[in-house]
Amino acid sequence: MAVDENEDAERGQRMMSPVVIGGVGGSGTRIVAEIVRRAGVFIGIDRALNRQLDNLWFSLLFKRPAWFFRQTDAREIHSALRIFANSMVGKPLDSPDELCFIAEAAYEYTRFEPGFGDWLVHVDRFLRASEAELSKHLGWGWKEPNSHIYLDHLSDHFSQLKYIHTIRHGMDMVYSRNQQQARNWGSLLGLSAPDQQTDYPAHSLEFWLRANRRALEIGESRLGPRFLLLRFEDLVEQPWKGIERILRFLTIDVAATELGRLVQLVQTPASIGRYRQHGLAAFSSRQIEETEQMGYRVEDSASGVS
Repeated sequence: MAVDENEDAERGQRMMSPVVIGGVGGSGTRIVAEIVRRAGVFIGIDRALNRQLDNLWFSLLFKRPAWFFRQTDAREIHSALRIFANSMVGKPLDSPDELCFIAEAAYEYTRFEPGFGDWLVHVDRFLRASEAELSKHLGWGWKEPNSHIYLDHLSDHFSQLKYIHTIRHGMDMVYSRNQQQARNWGSLLGLSAPDQQTDYPAHSLEFWLRANRRALEIGESRLGPRFLLLRFEDLVEQPWKGIERILRFLTIDVAATELGRLVQLVQTPASIGRYRQHGLAAFSSRQIEETEQMGYRVEDSASGVS
């Protein structure tokens, strides 16, 4: 086999081997992305990332519930994944169909997210985002919490995909300001919007339960050993162990000094355990039981016991 054929084969294998980080919004995906990036995985050029290290080009193409629910089969989703992957690995995007799809996605997304800015500006930025020099990295991938919504499509599209799903105590998540996923994707999981404000905690917890169960089912059945469930609480309680687990999953070997630097990135937020300030009255006994079945102890704020 010629050298250029070897290079093509290697490029093709890397193309199908992204590292993806997702989870219900607010579950700790940002710190995982920082660890993965500093360990040598390319997750996007700086202008394609926000402060939370979300890949904005994935958001632009896929954080569009109306578009998602319009799809009657997977073909357009896979076309979007191909466009996104080509951009990430540095392949020029210049076909009329690709340009049209990106423009339509940007137009729709900037109306879904009005604060995102001028859609034409984002089309231009997207087309200039193909600057990855993968030879300088150990691999490529992205972090965008909404990725778990597309996990079945991702597993079909990328043959060697590795996916890290972060999870955090559902009752702490309920009292986060980050509730956008439940609003955007609740209907995918059979949920309708709450009738009144007091119903929102139970609605949010129900989304957390269903979304994480769905991700676990897809990950375990389709990805097997290429699926990693990472509890945020375990990472902050034992960061050295948690980071070693991430690196072992990605088959990345780093020196002890670099591992020490990665450990320093992990901080324990004051919001851990915040649900205890609110009590359990908002939740049904079934929801409490299912939260515990997910591996999380639920304590009553008054008694301090489950």
